Amino acid sequence: MAGRPAAVAQICAKPLEKARRTGIIAPMTASAEITSLLTAWRDGDGKALDQLIPVVYDELRSLAERYMRRESGANTLQATALVHEVYARMVNVELPWQNRAHFLGSMARLMRQILVDRARARKSAKRVDCAAHR
Repeated sequence: MAGRPAAVAQICAKPLEKARRTGIIAPMTASAEITSLLTAWRDGDGKALDQLIPVVYDELRSLAERYMRRESGANTLQATALVHEVYARMVNVELPWQNRAHFLGSMARLMRQILVDRARARKSAKRVDCAAHR
């Protein structure tokens, strides 16, 4: 039993190492930079947002690509457009993001909401078309 915690730690460490190597998990310096930019933006520094977007853009884009892969072929939205729509909605939200994880979690939720809204609109349009043909 004494060796079990070490074995569990080793099993957990392998995916973590791979995630860091492949860039899925940003280095701590980038995470700290994002947190400081979020704090500055929350405190009213408009330039912080201009600095934040290039830092998080690649992460947002890869997140959007993962969500888009799960979507049906009927969806015409592309990952870049999804990121841009998230950005447009994000600018108008006054949410006090605490750190990088909180920010990216909020953006992921916003992406899902956008995709759900678009799917509902497509289904609604289909119902309207079907009713018109009767």
